[in-house]
Parts: sequence; C-alpha cells; structure tokens
Amino acid sequence: MDQATQDRPSVYVSNGHVYYRASALGNCPRALYAARNGELPVAVPETIQKAFDRGIESEPIAIAQLRANGFTVINEQKESVLPITANISVVGHIDGMAVRAPVLPDYPLALLEVKAFASSTLDTWLTHKLDGFPHYKWQLSAYCHALGLECVLFVIFNHDEPDPSKRLKLFKIPKEQLFNKGEIIARILSIENAVTKQQLPVCEPPNFFCPYPYLHEENRPKDDVVDLTVREGLDAYPNLRTIIDEYVKTLAIQKQASDMTTKLRAKILAFKVPAAKTDKHIIRVTDYESSSLDKEKLDSVLSNLMMKYDDFIKHAPAQRLTVEEIK
Repeated sequence: MDQATQDRPSVYVSNGHVYYRASALGNCPRALYAARNGELPVAVPETIQKAFDRGIESEPIAIAQLRANGFTVINEQKESVLPITANISVVGHIDGMAVRAPVLPDYPLALLEVKAFASSTLDTWLTHKLDGFPHYKWQLSAYCHALGLECVLFVIFNHDEPDPSKRLKLFKIPKEQLFNKGEIIARILSIENAVTKQQLPVCEPPNFFCPYPYLHEENRPKDDVVDLTVREGLDAYPNLRTIIDEYVKTLAIQKQASDMTTKLRAKILAFKVPAAKTDKHIIRVTDYESSSLDKEKLDSVLSNLMMKYDDFIKHAPAQRLTVEEIK
C-alpha cells in the first residue's frame, strides 16, 4: 500500500464521489459514521502503529517466500473498487492474486491476503478462524466481490517464529464463508442513512483499534444525560423537551421533503424539455459544469514539496447535534 493510500481517512469524498476504504469497512458503525461526517480520528497509539508497520514490512517478505516455494503471485497492489450506488464505492488495494496455488487446486485464481500475527494472535485464529476477526472478513468480502474472485489464500506471517521456514501459515477461505454483496451494501447504506438523519448508529464494540474510541458506550460519560422524562429534568430545563420533539419532527419532514424533491426532479428531467411554463412558475433546464478541487492531483504536486492537502485545512471547534433513538 502506498503512503497516499495509507493516509486516506476511513471514508472520504473525491469529486463528489464517496469512498469507503475496504480495510475500514469492519470498523464500528459509529466510527464509519464519524469518518463520513468528516470528524478527525484520534492519533494511533504507538504500539498499534508498530503493529501496522510490522504488517507492511512483512508483506513483501511473505510474498517472496511464497514465490520461492513455487507460488505465482500477480497483481500486487491492484486497486479494488466495489460500486455500491452511482456515487458510493468501496475502494482498496489488494496484496495480490495467487495463480493456481498448489494448496488451492480447485481455484485458478485466488485473492492473496497477507497478515502479520504474533503467536498469541495466531492461536486466536486457529481457534476461531475468520469469525474471530470480523474486521478482516468485511475487508476480504469487499475485495472478492469487487474482483470476482471465489476464494482467498489467507497467509499468516508469524513474526514470533525464529525459524524462517516455519513462519508462513496458509489457509483457504472460500467466498461462501464471506459476507455477500447485499450485506456489504446494507452496511454502507445504513451509515449513509444515519448521516442523513444525523442519528448515531448502534455501537459495535470493536475487536480492533478504533480511531473514534470516545463514541463507544463504555467510554462515554454516564452522568451527562438530562432525563426529561422525570419532573426534576422538566423543571430544570423548561420547554427543552418540546423543542427536542419539534426538532426530531422537523428532521423527519426535511428528510422526506429531500427524498421527494430528488424524485420529482428526476421526473421533470426525464421529459427532456428545455423549459416549461405553468400559470405560476417557469421551470428551466440548463447545462453547466460543476467545479471542485482535484485533491489527488494537488496531493501529487504537494508531495514534491513534502506537503499534503490536509496541511492547508483549518480546523475549528464545533458542536455536532445527533439524535439517538431509544429502543
């Protein structure tokens, strides 16, 4: 994975298109929600960053060892793009593809995924396999559906093993053991729907480092909620409950109106008339070009100056108002 790709947030927008990173698809929905809203993640702890770096360093070593053992590996760092809607995709870069791997005689081509594990993590894998690592399951599912591959050659590089000849452990994961495309689409659209409504999704305790730990229930203050269902809360904050109820109703009306406006606009454009007149309005259809900053091109120029686009973004304190539905 190149540095520019590694530095991308979990969810980002480029030229009006929304991209979810495959490697982050298994994040807690609240983390995806925060990233989709443009919130900045916390810094990666040093121990976690070292694990990330070790994984990147181990990948070429593992692939070289596979080739030395007779494996054919192609398409290293090939881009994977899985369309979700017309303006949403899941994107990533694969470690490679294994061609007619000796351990996979029934699959002419398999997704190659290399992970660096400590011995303790390897033990967890041997006990639970992919079900113990849902973060990886989402990632591999997106890759296989995007590239039309039916199997994964999952390679574990045990960096605690002193004998180089015993460091690699190979596992076959058929596509049937992964999430189907409908499940991927449902996951992403649930995040998009939450963002539209500004409703914080249900918390899924992460089995992996979360870049937004403050959104998880166990990390949230327990005494910061004013209870407006009891007299003490109503007396302390008069009219607040009424205002909140009106706010939630207005959000629902706004969402319904936005959806209806989009549908009606599409119907009008389908008639392909340049203009139309009623007794009260004139509707005109005009062509124009929207303009936006090409962040990728700018980053490529700035990289020569050892700078990034994000270096020029100003951040200011703000408050986000969300609505959580009580089940």
